[in-house]
Amino acid sequence: MEFAERANVYPQFVSFLANYPQPQQVVEAMIQGPLAHLNVTSGHLYCVEPPNSLVLVGSTSHTPQAISRYQSIPRNIDMPMTKAVREMSIEVTRMSQMLETYPALKMDEAIWQRELELNGDQTIVASPIISRGIGVGSFTFLTPADYAWTPSDHGFVSGMSGWPQLPQRVIEVPVRPANGHCSKSGWPATGDSATG
Repeated sequence: MEFAERANVYPQFVSFLANYPQPQQVVEAMIQGPLAHLNVTSGHLYCVEPPNSLVLVGSTSHTPQAISRYQSIPRNIDMPMTKAVREMSIEVTRMSQMLETYPALKMDEAIWQRELELNGDQTIVASPIISRGIGVGSFTFLTPADYAWTPSDHGFVSGMSGWPQLPQRVIEVPVRPANGHCSKSGWPATGDSATG
């Protein structure tokens, strides 16, 4: 798909968002529509959850352990989706380099090794979702490692990061008990030093 064709898909996606679809529908629509040319293998939609977390609201992953672990993430943990929101930038890295690029993830080395064994090396792309100038979430997706990520792709994904409205929120938000750990994910409470 040429850049001009991709650019024509974006207004259709914005019209789709205007109907406030469910988050899962948004993930599927992005993969089948604007990002189809990237051969996306899985996509994940995170929304900012006050005071300081990202919560997974839609995903096409088939890896239950990873989905469970990354259901709710403190924004101070250094990883592609949190960095994309914090710095309002697109993060691109190889799965095989994740633990080196993001040392905080070494605590989950077994999960990442399992992903590599099951699916081989992949490129992870995390884009911020920006609404009214504020980072309100992240769309993170994986592509085959042999896909040549181009400046045109970067520009296109950057252009797609501005959303006029957000999809409906229809999730059960994890509750933080007194011990400071999210009951669903086991991350340290926001404010604890988790980035090493």
